[in-house]
Amino acid sequence: MFLQFHGLKSYSNAVLPNRGQDGFAKRAPMGDAERQRISSQCLKAALRDANQPLYVHVNGEDVSDTMTDLASSLASGMAIRSRYVFPVAVYPKLVMAFEGNEILAGEYAKEFAALFGKDKSGGEGKADKKPNDAKPVDRGFVEQPLVIGEVEAEAIIKAIVTIHQGGIAPKDMREIFEKAAARKKAGQAVIEAIENISALKAHCGLDGALFGRMITGSVLSRVDACVHVAHALTVHPIKSVGDYFSVQDNRQLQFDEDATGGSHNNSVELTTGLFYQYSVGDLRQMVTNFAGYSAEQIGQVIGWLVRAAYRVECAAKLGSTAPFGNMPFFAVELGKRQPRTLMDAFEMSMKNADSKVAAERLLAYRELRVLLDGATELLRIDDPAVLERARAQNRAAIEVLAELVVVKALPALQALVGATREEVA
Repeated sequence: MFLQFHGLKSYSNAVLPNRGQDGFAKRAPMGDAERQRISSQCLKAALRDANQPLYVHVNGEDVSDTMTDLASSLASGMAIRSRYVFPVAVYPKLVMAFEGNEILAGEYAKEFAALFGKDKSGGEGKADKKPNDAKPVDRGFVEQPLVIGEVEAEAIIKAIVTIHQGGIAPKDMREIFEKAAARKKAGQAVIEAIENISALKAHCGLDGALFGRMITGSVLSRVDACVHVAHALTVHPIKSVGDYFSVQDNRQLQFDEDATGGSHNNSVELTTGLFYQYSVGDLRQMVTNFAGYSAEQIGQVIGWLVRAAYRVECAAKLGSTAPFGNMPFFAVELGKRQPRTLMDAFEMSMKNADSKVAAERLLAYRELRVLLDGATELLRIDDPAVLERARAQNRAAIEVLAELVVVKALPALQALVGATREEVA
C-alpha cells in the first residue's frame, strides 16, 4: 500500500524559502512556464529539524512533536549525518575503551572509516586522503557525509574493541569484512561482532530509515527510502521581485559626519507563491526498514508523517521574512496502485495564486487519474466529518486526519508485519 500526500502551500508574504548557490530562488521549467521550486532536500531537512515548533495535543496537553521526539518515543535514535561521524561519535569512546590510548583509537577509527569507501591501492580508503590540517583525518574524517544511526555507531565501537581483542591490526580490518575465509580465522567473537553490525538495518536512525542512505563500502547495508519527497513547484509562473536593503549602523555618524547611516547594502530576490507539495510513503518498504517494530509502532511513524507534511516549514530568512505559510488544501490518498503526482493538473499554469481554484483543478485531475489508473481512497483535512470531530475534541483537524489515516493503514501494516515475521521464521 502507498500513502500519497498532496498539499497546496501558500506563501503570501514576500519570502525566499529555498535559494540556490547564486542566491536566487530555485527554479524549474514545467509546462508553459518557469516555476519557483523548493527542493526535496530542503523539505527533508525541514522534516528532520528538531527546532521546528511542532506540537500535538495529547491527553489535554500540547507536547513536542518533532522527528527527534518521535525517535525518542520509538527508542530508534536519529541518524548522525556528517563527514565527522567517526571523530565525533566513535573516536572519543574508543579512546575510553582503549584506556586513553589516542593513537591506537585513531588508527582503528581511521581504518574503519576507510571501509565506507572503495578499496584504494594498498588497501587504503578515502579516510587516508590528507585534507586540510583543520580536519581530524587521524580520527576517521571522510570526504563524503555518512549516515549512521546512533545504535549502529555503538555497534561499530563494540566491533572495533572485539577486533582489537582478537589481535587484528587496523590495516587488516578490510580483509575480515570482505573475505569469509579471513573472518573464519579471526574467530567466533569477531564474526558475531561483524554480523551484529550487518543486522542493524532497522537501526540506521529514524531519518535514515525514512529517507534511506547510499552506502558504497563493505560495512553497513544500503537502505532504500520508504518516504519519497518531490520538489515543490508553484502552480503559476514564478512571481519575484528584487529587494534592495541596507544595514543600519547607528554609530557610523559618530565617526563620519557625511555617512548615510548604513554600513552595508545589498539586494535579494523575494517571492510569493502557491506551491504544490507531493510526497509518498511506501508501507511495504516501511515495514522492511523498521524490521522488528510492531504495526502499531509503524503507525506512530505514519501519523507523525501526516502531521509533519502539513505543518513543517522551510525557515530560510526566518528573521527577515517570517516565512510561515499555510496549507489551504491538504489530503492523503491510500491505495495499492502505483503512486502518481497530480502536478500535471497545472501543466497549463494558473495566472493567479487562487488556492480555491487550484484545489478544484487538483481534484478534477485526480478524478481523471482514478479513472485511468484505478481507485484510491482520499482523506481530506477539510472533510466535514474531520472538522466536526476536531471541534468536538478541541483539537487541530490535522491531528484528527492523522489518526484517521493510521486507522485506515493499520490492517495493511499488520498484514505486512505478519508476512515478514513468517518469512523470518
